Amino acid sequence: MKTILIFLATILLNVNTCDKAPTSFVASKISELKSKDIYNPPASIWEWKYNGAIYYYVTADCCDQFNELYNEDGNLICHPDGGYTGKGDGKCPMNAFSSDTVNLKRTLIWKDDRKKESY
Repeated sequence: MKTILIFLATILLNVNTCDKAPTSFVASKISELKSKDIYNPPASIWEWKYNGAIYYYVTADCCDQFNELYNEDGNLICHPDGGYTGKGDGKCPMNAFSSDTVNLKRTLIWKDDRKKESY
């Protein structure tokens, strides 16, 4: 079942981006997010490129929660923003991933397009 979900997530991601196949980490993360209730605002995964390295930024579910930043291998590095202060956990290297970083290229690679049912 998990293999089928990852395969379906891979197809959906390819439809949304048309030019980029997801890494196994991204496909797995999409499956994980789709197995949960719909986030408000919708969950999204961004690819961040910084100093030749690739990172994945995953948004949290709503307020006062940390957003997550993973390296290319899918290892959690830090929480660059979110939390009660909105400034993350303070563990990102030298604030390299702050919103005003000039050398940081951000690309949306997936956004949850599910809709909540109306009653």
